[in-house]
Order: sequence, then C-alpha cells, then structure tokens
Amino acid sequence: FTALDFPISVKVDRTDGTCNAFYDGGINFYTTAGGCNALSQVNDVVYHEYGHGISDLYWSDHGVNFSNGGMGEGYSDVWAICITSEPTLGLGFSSSDPNTFVRDYDFANGATRKVYPQDIAGEVHADGEIIAGAWWSTALNMGSTSAMANLFTASLAGLANGPDGSEGQVYTDILIDALEADDNDADLTNGTPNSAAIVPAFALHGITLVSNAELAHTPITNASYQTPITLNASLTNVQFAWALQGLKGGYKINNDPNWTPLTFTDMGGYNFVGTIPGQPNGTVISYYIGIEDINGTVSNVQPSGANDIEPNLPFYVLVGFNKLFTEDFDFAAGAWTEGLSGDNATTGIWEQNVPEQTDVNGIVVQPGFQHTPGGQICYVTGAASLGAAGGNDIDNGKTTLQSPTFDLTGYTNPTFEYYRWYTNDQGATPKTDYWQVSASTDGINYSLVENTRVADHSFRQFVFRVNDLFPGATELTFRFVAEDANAGSLVEALLDDLSLYDEMSVGLNEVQDISLMTVAPNPASSNISLHLMLNKNADYSIQLVNQLGQAVYTSSQKFSSGSNTIEIPVSKIQPGLYLLKAIGPNAEKTIKVTVMH
Repeated sequence: FTALDFPISVKVDRTDGTCNAFYDGGINFYTTAGGCNALSQVNDVVYHEYGHGISDLYWSDHGVNFSNGGMGEGYSDVWAICITSEPTLGLGFSSSDPNTFVRDYDFANGATRKVYPQDIAGEVHADGEIIAGAWWSTALNMGSTSAMANLFTASLAGLANGPDGSEGQVYTDILIDALEADDNDADLTNGTPNSAAIVPAFALHGITLVSNAELAHTPITNASYQTPITLNASLTNVQFAWALQGLKGGYKINNDPNWTPLTFTDMGGYNFVGTIPGQPNGTVISYYIGIEDINGTVSNVQPSGANDIEPNLPFYVLVGFNKLFTEDFDFAAGAWTEGLSGDNATTGIWEQNVPEQTDVNGIVVQPGFQHTPGGQICYVTGAASLGAAGGNDIDNGKTTLQSPTFDLTGYTNPTFEYYRWYTNDQGATPKTDYWQVSASTDGINYSLVENTRVADHSFRQFVFRVNDLFPGATELTFRFVAEDANAGSLVEALLDDLSLYDEMSVGLNEVQDISLMTVAPNPASSNISLHLMLNKNADYSIQLVNQLGQAVYTSSQKFSSGSNTIEIPVSKIQPGLYLLKAIGPNAEKTIKVTVMH
C-alpha cells in the first residue's frame, strides 16, 4: 500500500472551533480552548486522525469509496491502539482534569462494553466503539496487541464496507475478513488457527457469523392452565447459511435465578418452533430467543440483552391469571405522589402528562406516545421539553414517584405488572445512572424490586409475583426512582399501565364445568357465534385476545347450565389470529379464531 507515501499537511492551533480534531485530506487540530487542551499534543488523537487517512486512501486505492462512519471512527481508534497498546484514548483531553479521556476500551477496569445491536445509536463515534471494542477484545484473547495488529491489517484486504445503518452487515463482514486472514486451509467451517480467540472476542460485542440475520418473533404474553406454550420465530437475511446452527433460548419459572435451555425445531424455510412446558395457574414465565452460530455463540437476542450478565428485561408469560384492575393514568388512577423528601433533581420531575418526543442523533430519548391502547397520558419525567432532548430531562439528582397503597387482603397469588421506558445511554456518561423500583409492605421500609442501569428505548413489561419477593404481604406501596447522578447524561423515564392480577382457581370440575366449547364461523368477518355447553350456573368472562395479549373484546355475564350461545361482533376488529377465551370460577377454555375482512 503506497497511496499514503506523501507528506500530509497538519494544521494546529485552529481557532474556528474547540475540543476536537478532524481529517479532511490533512489533519486539523483546534487550539487550547473551551476547557480542552490542544489535541495535537495528545498522541493517540494524532494517530486516530491519521487512521482516517489510511481508511480513506486504502479503500480508494482499491477502487472503493469508504463510506461507513461507525467503522471509520472505530478503525481510527484501532490504529491508535495498535501503536500505543493502550485501550484508553484521548487521556489529557481536558485542560482542567488530567484523568479525562475521549473513549475507553479498558473493559477489565469498568469501561462499558458496547454490543451490537442494542448499542447502535446512529452516531458514528458511538457505533464505532462496537467494532473497535471487538478488536481490542481480540488483542486480549490473543495475548498480544501486535498479534492483533497483524491480523487487523491483513483483514483490510477484505474491503468490508457499507453505508451508515448497515453495521450488522458490515461488522459481520469484518469478522469474516478476520477469519479469512487468519485461515490456513481455505476452509472457514473447520475453524482457523486463532478462531478460538477471534470468534469469542467479536461475540462479546454482539458480532457473530450470523449477527446480520434478522429474527422475527411475536411474544406470547399469557397462557392457560397446563397448556404447552408454542413459540414461533423466523429468520430473514441469512447471508452465511453454513454458519447458522439454529435458534436457541432460555426460560425461567417464577423467581428461579437460572435459565432452562429452550430448544427450537427447524421447520424449513428458516421457520422455527420451540415449546415451553405447560405450567399451573399462577405461574410467571420469563424467556428470550437468540440466533446460534456453528461456534455455539448466541446473538441477536430478543429482547436485546435479556441474557447478559447485566440483563435487560425478558419476555413474560402469565399463566392462569385474572387481571383485577389497571392504573393507566388516562381513565383510572389512584392517589400517586410526585416527588418525595430527599429528591434533588432540578428538572425532569415526575409528572402525569402527555409525553413529547425528543431525539439525540436520531435516537428517541423520550417517545411521543404512551402505552395504554387509546390513551394519551402516562407518568413521565418532564414532558415540557419543547423538542430539545436536554430541555427537561432529569438533571442533578433523582426524582421519585410513589404509588397508592394497594390492599392485597384475600388474594391467593397477587402479581403486579407495569410498563416502563428508561433511557440513560445518551450523553457524556452513558449507562451509569440507575432505574430503581422498590416496594414496602408497611409504608416505611422499602426493598428493591428493580435496580438496573440497562437502557431500553421501548415500553418494556415487568412482572413479579408478590409472594416471591414479599411473602404473605397484605399491602404494597411502590416507589419509582429515576436519576441523573453523573455528569452530562440524558436520562428519561416513563411509567404506564400498572396492573394487579391474581391466580385463577382451578377445581376438580375444571373439565366438566365446560363440557363443550365451539365457534362458528372460523374464520369470521362480521360475527362469531360462541357456543358453550355448561354443567352448572356460573359467571363467565368472554375475552377475545390479540397476539400482543391485549383484550379487544370483553363481556361478563351469568350463564346457566346447559347450552349457551353468545354473538361476538368482529367487523371492526383488525384482521388476524386471536384467542377466544371463556373464563369462569373453576374453568377456562381457549379456541384460536381468525378474523378476516
């Protein structure tokens, strides 16, 4: 490679900006100002900017336009690491604090490990930390920065590339290029001399031989008594089919701390089916699904990060529960308290309001919607932001939202569910601020229910059985705390749809109470006729539930023993597959129905 064999112009002490450096065919550094030193005097920043020149001219020398911004920033960090053998870049950046740095890959000493796809932020420096971290992890596994540097430079010949937004494809291509550069027999399927170091290092950052494949799965949210739970999933964009082992996952029962392996059967055409064994009423199941490659590495996990050491929330299935009530803050809400003694946040205080969307580099920090179907209002940490991401986010401390006290007297197996949105991964100190939920059985002493610094830019369901955490509790009061306790973070939280469930009773007459349940027509376009043959008089709830677990039709009435028929209108219901449920005091039956228009 000779395309860089010429003098490069360097401009130092530029005064048209501060706290930065850049490459534009030459290298440019701003002067000391704005609290930052002149970066021309920070060696790895110099190496980083020259690295942009390598990427620019190496690819163009081979007739390719280097276009991926995340890869460009990450590779420039790798060039600096190859020279210094140090994982912390830009130390000396601040003119007031010698310990300030620009980016840090020292994972062994607390640096945040960025992982694809959950840490893709749409900002090139942040996205670049994923691929640069993979190369530094490779150096650690190989036990040598110089060995990693030799592999890194050899892998450039693969010319991995792609537009911004295609990082799943680009980063997978980089892994392939690394393995090809390391290979000694032209057969990647049997491993390479250093694949035992390379593959796990990239996998730590979510990059595998199949990480560009797309996994589709509709979560199951509820199930019936002792009924096996069928999970359907499919894959698209499988580029390296030879590297695909299949789907893999795990599930837990109630508060079991350990995952039980969840296997899937390949039904052909990249369609897979897995089964969780049927469970008794009053069971809460959590589960996740991921893609497994031939090295046994699981990636593209749904929900993202659910199986991490510091995990995100999994999917939840509630088996045999009745929903007793929901506080949705639109149509029903008790006496909630916004702010408590000891709170010190100056902005972003909890309020019951319509959330307003704010973005950072295309990433939604606070959404412009809530969770309740047909609703508008939820609890949000400062909605009046006027569109600015930092306009009314949480600043300078914590803010607390306290629930009313819920009376649990007489319940068999009370179980709570709520939906929350939590963003803490944007700004200068990402993923350092905690979301904490605690509960009290006496209104005085509180114990943690949730304590996490894992961000999730969506309304995520959380479910727990009271008796697992607070055995025998007759009342419960919640506190929801969001904080910005560190410098420069953008932290937002939202809470919606807190519901209380109790276990449905199952007697010896479960089968006999409903001796027959049929529907016609099926599929249906205007009305469904539900026919029930019952053995005793009872109050029944009839529900039509969509694949998200939401009841789109509910009717409660008293039925007599013998033959009963009810007409269910579906002309205004969205087409799709539904579960039609008949739920009584000692019986529950379910039939799958299809609505077509």
